[in-house]
Amino acid sequence: MKNKHLPPPAAIAVLTTITILSWVGFVIYQALTAEPDPIVPEKISAPLDASLNDEVLGAIKERVYLEDSQIIDAPQNQEEESTDEAEVVADDEQ
Repeated sequence: MKNKHLPPPAAIAVLTTITILSWVGFVIYQALTAEPDPIVPEKISAPLDASLNDEVLGAIKERVYLEDSQIIDAPQNQEEESTDEAEVVADDEQ
């Protein structure tokens, strides 16, 4: 008995048709399930001004800077001190 196979050009045509139909189906599915683009307010999408504000730059130069010797250390938290004392007492007892 003779083998009944498709000739090579016919097999390629069938596979190409299946590929094209699958591709079209996936594109349609993607188009139907895609979320719409969000609406962006005009204020947000407006272009930015690239010029520097001279008043703000002048205000930066006039700021007061403190030297390291002028900065006072912040007091420690009371809970931290009591925890440290409890550890010292526990060490002394042993």
